Amino acid sequence: MTCLCRLRDNSGARCEDRPVVSRGLATALIAVLAGSGAAHARSTTVTTIAQWHGGIAGLAQDADDVAWCSETAGYKQTIHLRRLQPPGERTFPASTHGQIYCGGSERMETARGSVGWGGYEEVRCSDTHWAVYVARPTKPVNVQTTAHDCLGYGTTFAGLATDGTSILYGTARYTGDDFACSDSDRCFYRLTGGGVYRIAGKRAVRIPNVPPAGKIAAGDGLVAVAQPLSGGPYSYQSGPVPPAAAHNPLITTYRSSDGTRVSQVRASGDVDAMALTGQELVVRSGRTLTWYDVRTGSLAGSALAAQGLDITSSGAISASGTRVVYVARHDVHVLDLQTKSDTIVWHGTSWPLSPSIVGTRVVWAVEGANTSAILSTDVG
Repeated sequence: MTCLCRLRDNSGARCEDRPVVSRGLATALIAVLAGSGAAHARSTTVTTIAQWHGGIAGLAQDADDVAWCSETAGYKQTIHLRRLQPPGERTFPASTHGQIYCGGSERMETARGSVGWGGYEEVRCSDTHWAVYVARPTKPVNVQTTAHDCLGYGTTFAGLATDGTSILYGTARYTGDDFACSDSDRCFYRLTGGGVYRIAGKRAVRIPNVPPAGKIAAGDGLVAVAQPLSGGPYSYQSGPVPPAAAHNPLITTYRSSDGTRVSQVRASGDVDAMALTGQELVVRSGRTLTWYDVRTGSLAGSALAAQGLDITSSGAISASGTRVVYVARHDVHVLDLQTKSDTIVWHGTSWPLSPSIVGTRVVWAVEGANTSAILSTDVG
């Protein structure tokens, strides 16, 4: 799931304004239009899961539930957990300090009736910190809050993921010689710790044998960890050390239950996004999607995503089985890794938000000037 921008500076302005869709855009049947590149379009039946007046600050799904964070008048945020079969819904307010802000690493996940969310909450130099929250069955609980030093040192948040049964998150800890830094001098930071944690009830339990993370992805009882930045030069002007994978990183897949190593690959270039299933590890670098056999680590294939893809680390991907979902321009794409067939399953007038796939169900959000909606289609 990709973060939806909700950060506002001291003047109240949003840090990013997305184009919006008109009201009533979500219809029962969407005849999609052909996009650019090799992707082809198909007519799909689209279901509206929810619609409300206001914005959206997060979206996730698992086999049984769809979860989202709605934002209504006065920036009031509410967590919704919609059970699909049998139908039912629970709602509860997001914690005052549990709002999902943008910054490139925010996530929302759901697993077996729990909802988790986390990310950086402030950007002022003295107050930069990140937090992870979980709610089950109703009241949000703060699992961890960690200060991020003004100089960039401290523990970074490497993202949230679900392995199908639990919610996981990754960290990397950095230290450095901050006394050497000034407005003109440069200093150095270095990696000194971190790991991957499973949320168990109200607390976080570190998965043994799993190293610090630059990025993580999870699925089907596995977790993939991209090697983080190991260190480098730093100055006041450069801003905090970002949560990021190293260039050409090793990506290692572990069993999330006990940290047993399953496979390892060497990615090429910068890793902007990852997704993991029981069959494939999918890595996105720019527009290039590369996938590996998750059991052996052998290269299985590659493809070029459609033009208009957000090639930054905010352009997340989602995978299930042998299908990958991503957004390019105003289209929701489904790429079949076996046939390399790229299909546009929905076309709108603005950027679709937070697309994900579980089984054959694809879910995403649209946000208008006054209303938002959660949409779904089946690609089976």
